[in-house]
Amino acid sequence: MILAAVWVGSYLQQQQDAHEAQLQQLTDRALINTQAGLETRLLELSRSIDLFARTNLTIINELLQNPDVESPSYGQLLQLLRSVYPDVVSFTLATAAGDPILEVFPGLIGPPCKADIKLFAKNPDGNIKRLHPNMKLSHFDVMTHLDTGAASIVFFASFLTPIITSSLKKFSGDDVDMMLLHREVAELIEFTEAGARGDYRRNWRLQAEEKSSIKSQVDIEGSRWTLVAMPNPVLTTEAEHLAAKTERRIMLVVVITGILWLVLTTLLVNFIWYQFNRIHTRDQNLDNRLHHDSLTGLPNRLLLMARMKLVLEHVQRSGGRAAILFIDLDGFRRVNVEMGPAIGDRVLERAAASLTQLGSTDTVSRLAGDKFVVVLTDLKTQASTEQIAQQLLDAISDIQTSLALPVPITASIGVAFYPEDGLDTALLLEAAEEAMRRAKVKGGNCYGFYQPQAV
Repeated sequence: MILAAVWVGSYLQQQQDAHEAQLQQLTDRALINTQAGLETRLLELSRSIDLFARTNLTIINELLQNPDVESPSYGQLLQLLRSVYPDVVSFTLATAAGDPILEVFPGLIGPPCKADIKLFAKNPDGNIKRLHPNMKLSHFDVMTHLDTGAASIVFFASFLTPIITSSLKKFSGDDVDMMLLHREVAELIEFTEAGARGDYRRNWRLQAEEKSSIKSQVDIEGSRWTLVAMPNPVLTTEAEHLAAKTERRIMLVVVITGILWLVLTTLLVNFIWYQFNRIHTRDQNLDNRLHHDSLTGLPNRLLLMARMKLVLEHVQRSGGRAAILFIDLDGFRRVNVEMGPAIGDRVLERAAASLTQLGSTDTVSRLAGDKFVVVLTDLKTQASTEQIAQQLLDAISDIQTSLALPVPITASIGVAFYPEDGLDTALLLEAAEEAMRRAKVKGGNCYGFYQPQAV
């Protein structure tokens, strides 16, 4: 009996260690997802700002001839910029040496901004972003080097901070809290999920309990930020309570064994069975959190990538085709802002239900925010894919009526095919997302196919 008690104690301790390891794994997964999401967003911003500037080179040249905020070319360029990037505060132009040509809001382009322009002018490949807390409006900057034909200049766009804070929450999920720290100033917080430094009242130095709860951290490429991950206090408290309960139960088993060994035999069997079921249920819950979206219950990015890999292997063996449909909801941001996050969550839940109820899709995943991915296999013709894409558009359009929303909800869908547009999951997702962005540029509520020659 004593040996049995010792075995039980060892078993329970192993399960406790396994639970802590799963908690660390959950934190690491969230860190990896958030790092990938932030780095991708920053890279997309840099590339798209460069594309925007080159696309509107004629207007920029007109503005250089008359660098005044009252000029028509300034208003035209600002309107175009905000139509593409709703989170843009403003823009300015600077010489190749880094001296501002146009300053829209006096004081907004302060010493940190000017210092960044100087650094970028010297090293165009070093577009390193950082937070500029400002009494008027906190922001961060994205720059691109532009040759106008007559001169070399720097095009400079300032973005609102919620584009970063929303990413912290969007990619990390509900079980892990994320912060961005200043890489060059020890323990200085730049962003939390609640907001940016300078926008909220709090001590923006790491507190002792915050510092001790950090499980993982990584530098964000293309920025002066370090991302740190901390388990949600609810999960941490749950783990501490579980550890305390486990320790008390081990001691109880050891003491009672020497007194009531016969009675303990029955109790021990029941206790082991109870613990086994509870641990099994807890492990299943943790596994579900790791692989599914907490709001919609759909597979998350991690499970999507695993399923896509299996699908591509199957299609490769069978010699068939597969299609990846990247879906972004049009009008969702407006719903979130005007009607609140609760209505936004209802829209996401209804969109997930609409996509899964069609029956013609093999896998539906919520990638992040208002972005979904649908995987199709056994495709006979391209027309069948077009038919399914149109069904998806119709299903999303019905959300406005079913929820009685004053704001129209539609979708932009990008389609990429295996093996024509990519031979691995990452390339296919990137191709489908590029096709989606081009569909959105056309006005949304449509689908488009990936075209390599148009990249």
